[in-house]
Amino acid sequence: MYKTVYKITLTKASYYYIFASMELKYAKNLKKDSKGNYKSADIYLRAN
Repeated sequence: MYKTVYKITLTKASYYYIFASMELKYAKNLKKDSKGNYKSADIYLRAN
């Protein structure tokens, strides 16, 4: 079971931080800008 805990706007720094520290499946609804960069995502954390 996953719970949405926050929605973020991705910067290059936060992109690398998040995807280095979480499995990609925890991030849903990834949106890209016109240059193909990720710009936002809903981050899911495993519920305890």
